[in-house]
This record gives sequence, C-alpha cells and structure tokens, in this order.
Amino acid sequence: MKKIISLCVVVLMLAAVQIPVSVGGSDGSAFSMLVEKVYAATEKDEKKVYNYLTKSMDLNMAAACGVMTNLEAESGMRSNNLENIYNIAYGLSDEEYTKRVNKGKKNKGKYKSGFGKTRYFTKDYSGYGLCQWTSLGRRQKLLNMAVKKDVSIANVNMQLEFMKGELKKSYPQVWATLENVPDNDTGAYLAAVQFCAVYEIPWNTNYTAGTRGKKALKTFWKKYSGKAGSVNGKSHMGICGYTYPVAIKKGSGMTVSGHVISNYKIKSISVKIISESGKTVYKASRKPYAKISSLYKFDKSMKFSKLSAGTYTYVITTKDTKGKSITAKHEFTVSKSNEQEVERGCAVKSLKTYAE
Repeated sequence: MKKIISLCVVVLMLAAVQIPVSVGGSDGSAFSMLVEKVYAATEKDEKKVYNYLTKSMDLNMAAACGVMTNLEAESGMRSNNLENIYNIAYGLSDEEYTKRVNKGKKNKGKYKSGFGKTRYFTKDYSGYGLCQWTSLGRRQKLLNMAVKKDVSIANVNMQLEFMKGELKKSYPQVWATLENVPDNDTGAYLAAVQFCAVYEIPWNTNYTAGTRGKKALKTFWKKYSGKAGSVNGKSHMGICGYTYPVAIKKGSGMTVSGHVISNYKIKSISVKIISESGKTVYKASRKPYAKISSLYKFDKSMKFSKLSAGTYTYVITTKDTKGKSITAKHEFTVSKSNEQEVERGCAVKSLKTYAE
C-alpha cells in the first residue's frame, strides 16, 4: 500500500510541474494516464528507425510514418527510454537503468535501483524501450532476445526485430495493415491508428489513436512525402487487417476480425455471406457511430462452419458520415476436400477477389 501511495504522489508531483508522462506502455500500462508524451525524436534515432522499417521490414513510406508516429509518442524513438515516472521511482536515469540491466541481463535483468533495492527487469511493470513494453511476459521475451543476440537491451535493431516478431505472430491484423496500406496520406493515417489501437493500447485508446493518426499526416507523412496530409475535408476510411476466406473446409469456421477505421464517424457496417445463386445466407449490421469499430463483433453471426459445400461471396460494406463507402467482396469455396485458407487484407476502396 505504501508503494502505491508513493507512486501516486510521484504522478501528482509530475502533473503539478507539467512534466510529460507516459499515457501507457505497449499493453495499456495504467500508472500514468495524465497526458500524451510530448517527445521529439532526434534525426539520428528517427533515421535508424525509418531505415529499418522501410528496408529490413519492407514497409512502404506511409506504413513507416504510421509506426514512427507511435514510437515517437511512446518513447521519442529512444530505445533506452524508461517510462518517465519510474526514473524517479527507481532513482535512475535512462542510461543508468539500461547499464545496470545489461550488467545483470543473464540473471533476469537483475540490478540495484538508485535507492539500493534489488530489482529485476523481468519483474518491473514500467514501460521500456521504443514501444514501452510493460507486461512481464513481453519484457522477459525482449530480454531473452537481447541475451541470445548478445546485444544491449536498448539495441535499436533488436527491439525493432522483436516488434516485428510480435506483430506477425500476435497482432496479425496490424501486420496485414502495415503490409497492405496504400502509400499515401490515407495509408499513413490508417497505419498510425491501428498500430496505436491494437498494438500499443494506451489509456483512452480510441481518442489517442485518432490523435496519432492526425499527427502522422501533419508530421512524418508531410516530411517524407513532401505532401501535406489532409486531416479535414477528406475521408481516410479503411477496412483494416480484416480476415476473409479463400477456401473453407466444410464444417470449419473462420474468425471474423479486423477494424473499420475513419477520421469521420462510421455510420454503418454490414457483413454478409451470399450463396452462388444470390441468396443471402447470413447477414448482420451495426451502426457504431465511432471512428474505430471492431469487426469481431460480427463473428458469431457469420456461421462459416454451417455452410454447405459450394461457392459463396463474403461481403463487408461500410460507410462513414463523410459519405465515403467501401465494399469488399471475396468469393470463396466450401468443400470437404478444401485445405483451409484464410487471408487478411486492407481495403480503402471497393474491391472483389474471385475463388480459384
């Protein structure tokens, strides 16, 4: 209880002197929820991150701008960044914390705080690094990679490789969005918003995600493309990281997931499965009137496992209050002999794919 009270006192002290504090780590750290960090990345750090994103991860400019907007907000793109309130709580600067953790990295990151208390990197609930990793399981895995590669826990390339691995394995809808967004201002907006809302998950997630989407257009997209992204007057709606069937093994299901994202409120979303004869087999619709809406809410309504053998079309239609509409149609087959095949996409305009 004394520790909790002390931590609350620290947060209130930081608020009183208006020191920027973290909104949350890369999994919704709840200790500091006052304001979004106001960090500005150095050119050196920014260049390292941009080069890795566009070369090693092969992302386009728009996707890279979306990711960098989040990393700047989380850590200033400083890979040794310890969540601000914990510099005071642990009595250590970013540099000293990193140095001490590295010294004990083969023993769970064992170190002594500035007050002489023995602590462990794998048991700290503070945010750390480019993405402000917070949960104990993720910090353990991050430390394991640093040990395996024999590099500092603050190594930029190691952290970005770790982030990529997490995205591909545990956040496939975000990865699909980053791989497939168009290389324009809409792509930068969508990449920033979904990365924030699904991967970073700060406090006040949807509001913060929208703020970062707008910032991606005003800062990094403008800087790297040479074009000013339009925040108002243009819809940046997209169906992001969504699952769609290519081939369904009869009796098997498919999880409906992904997000509809727009800088305007989403007026309507409908999801259908239509038979080859044109009959609607399953249908569901919602009117979210929000700027981010999960497609998972349609999962129970789309009963893929109940479909008879045949050819079908999976349809997602959405419209925002600006008037933009998108319809994504995907033809697929159901058969006992099918190998289950489900893909992910990112649609910013109407499209249709056909069963092979």
